[in-house]
Amino acid sequence: MNFFVYLHRRKTNGKVFYVGKGTRYRHKAIWGRNPHWWNIVNKHGYTIEIVESGMQEWWALELERELILKYKDQGLCNLTDGGEGMSGYKYSEESLSLLKQRHADPAYREYMSKTAKARYTNPEYMEAHKERQKLIMSNPAVREKIRQKAIKQFESPEARELARKITLAMFENPAVRENSRQKALARFDTPEKRSKHAQAKPIICLETGQIFGTGTLAAEWITSLGKHKGDNSFINKVCRGKAKHAYGYHWAFMPTKEVLDSQQLD
Repeated sequence: MNFFVYLHRRKTNGKVFYVGKGTRYRHKAIWGRNPHWWNIVNKHGYTIEIVESGMQEWWALELERELILKYKDQGLCNLTDGGEGMSGYKYSEESLSLLKQRHADPAYREYMSKTAKARYTNPEYMEAHKERQKLIMSNPAVREKIRQKAIKQFESPEARELARKITLAMFENPAVRENSRQKALARFDTPEKRSKHAQAKPIICLETGQIFGTGTLAAEWITSLGKHKGDNSFINKVCRGKAKHAYGYHWAFMPTKEVLDSQQLD
């Protein structure tokens, strides 16, 4: 893999306080940092320096060990001598007990919740987060790994039932239903958007004359009405002639060309 070794320096005086190795955006990540790291960052701030990149893991581990030895006198917050990551560190029973107590404390959980909400309501953070996710998902290996994990998870009937219950509970919230409705309206609101969705099968509701780019959008519209949790498979059954109606409406597949023509006439 494409490993690299990085340094975190105090912004106030440039002294190194952490040596690490990783891949992708580990040098920028703040999760998994120990309390000592946080104390330094909160007091001094920090800058990032990539020492070397494009390395094999064994090479990165060796360089990490050498740099920890080199900068040890500057007050590093590394918990090990390097070369093995956190797998080389074992918490004492006392530390484990304190961690459990902290995470069980309602005040601490509330603090963590507020911190996370503040982070995800920051437009700059969200934009950077989106870019990171795009970069990650552009890797075919990552997408395949996620696909295989999802397939394995939903082989379990219990997992499928849990997902169904979570979805039903989520759509009991009027705000969620309205958000779903707005997304459905915006997703295929122009001929250009519909034309880019090559696998879409436009569907028309015969009673209302509304045209939906896919069965999923039709199901989202049904959900937004508040009476049912829409399921596109029921609507598709009507379109294929395997059922007479779904959710009190009659449905039919509509050729894409007709959809585009009807939009142009409007």
